[in-house]
Amino acid sequence: MLVVRNLFLSFFLFLTWQWRETDLVVFHEGNVTPGDQSMLTRLSPLPLIFRDISAVFKPLPDQELPENGDSLGYSLMCRFQYMDVWPMLAKYEKVMRVDEDVILLSAPKFKTKSVFLTGLQTSEAHVRTNQTLPALLEELGISKGYDQKFPYTNVFISDTAFWLREEVRYLAEAIGQSKTALSNRWGDLPVLGVILKHFGYWPKGGGPVSTQFAYLHYSHLTLVIFARELKILSTK
Repeated sequence: MLVVRNLFLSFFLFLTWQWRETDLVVFHEGNVTPGDQSMLTRLSPLPLIFRDISAVFKPLPDQELPENGDSLGYSLMCRFQYMDVWPMLAKYEKVMRVDEDVILLSAPKFKTKSVFLTGLQTSEAHVRTNQTLPALLEELGISKGYDQKFPYTNVFISDTAFWLREEVRYLAEAIGQSKTALSNRWGDLPVLGVILKHFGYWPKGGGPVSTQFAYLHYSHLTLVIFARELKILSTK
């Protein structure tokens, strides 16, 4: 999937004449060997930059671990996406997130004026997150933003500077360092969405959704196109 992702992403960058000014950064958990990196680089039309995040990809000493079959890796991935990734991207003005399981077909150019731009609005369906996260958000004074209207976060374009602001970092770290952040599997979708709403960059009732995004989210077998979500295979 990563090889296919890189092929489609590179094609998008070539097509939009953005490839010369763009780095393709691949974050990994320390389990991608130098041999793997060499192979992936040879199979990518554009150079890849590999970043080992194993130093932060672990629970904090006082954090509870997931139970009931939930994956610790998934919880850590979500926390990384809303808390740890931004300082690692500080040298970039704009960031485009494209998850490993995404086949990108179309997206806006990076020089958008929007602080945050995505292709779909969705809701948080994880029951335990909906039961537990609002209580912490209320303590932080941002619970009003939890209205089940969040930006889809597997593909987006955003200003790095916004996520590095001191007041934004405080909220992200307060959530990510919470004792139950991992055990309750708080996802990056509601956390990023609530923070954006608190600072006025995702209005209540809907944010800046762009119809220029089109991609297949392979894990969910969902096609996002023209700001709509089309399930291409039912699992029922």
